[in-house]
Amino acid sequence: MAITAYPLDSVNDQPSYHGRALRTAQIAPLAAGASATRPLGARSGVRPGTPESVVEASPGRVIVHPHAGQLDLGNQLAGPYGYSVLSDETLAVTEAHATYARSDLVCITLTDPAEGGTDTPQASVVVVTGTPAVTPADPPVPAAARLTLARLDPCVRWRRPLGGVVGADGRRR
Repeated sequence: MAITAYPLDSVNDQPSYHGRALRTAQIAPLAAGASATRPLGARSGVRPGTPESVVEASPGRVIVHPHAGQLDLGNQLAGPYGYSVLSDETLAVTEAHATYARSDLVCITLTDPAEGGTDTPQASVVVVTGTPAVTPADPPVPAAARLTLARLDPCVRWRRPLGGVVGADGRRR
């Protein structure tokens, strides 16, 4: 079916729905970030109004508090994924180097085998540990990372990763 409409009641198992169909009909029309080459694309980001305090760090750990947003795989027709962190996610952070500074990243990852991913379908919060150096650089972001929430160096530096919705006038809200 080239055109989808939701929600329709199923009669004799028709229509049947799958993740891509739901994303492209329910999330993509409201998401900012489409382009001529990616008409169902979106901007990965947290919901506008999400406070910077959603990421909290202390020695040896980082806590990501409840919030919601959207993730975009970059596939032409996959559509954006909605995500929500429903309870505090506490992750261990490697202890600081005795001499040098280090930059770590707090990311949201997403894999979906139905859209070319190689793993079990899942979203998770991860800390990507950097390398200690006189002038530390951000570590390479893993391929499954769809959104970088913050940099830890050792303070939390919010990346201002706002998603957004499109209003009737086409502008991001």
